[in-house]
Amino acid sequence: MQPSEYDQGVTAGKIEQQLTEHSQHLAKINGSIDDFVAETKVLVLVVQRLADAADADRAAAVKLAAALKEADDARRKQADAHWWKPMSRVLSAVIAAAAVIAVWISWTALHTHK
Repeated sequence: MQPSEYDQGVTAGKIEQQLTEHSQHLAKINGSIDDFVAETKVLVLVVQRLADAADADRAAAVKLAAALKEADDARRKQADAHWWKPMSRVLSAVIAAAAVIAVWISWTALHTHK
């Protein structure tokens, strides 16, 4: 037996309603996917900025370390120069005194044995 036109209309209405609900659901899913893609692009940009900032920080750290090493080397060189300057004066005085004493001893030895 054939369903009546009324029953066919009710069935068609139910199918149409289900199709509408499914279309709305798919639209929500597509909208969610679009939002997800947009957020993912933002995250990719943020990660890229972080990577760029890390690279810049590494370069700055290398430059800073080189500058600190150069400053430390200059400080050490200057400190060594200041330390040796008085030491060289003392050493020169000691050598001069030793030379004078050696000459005096030699002169005395030569003149006292005659």
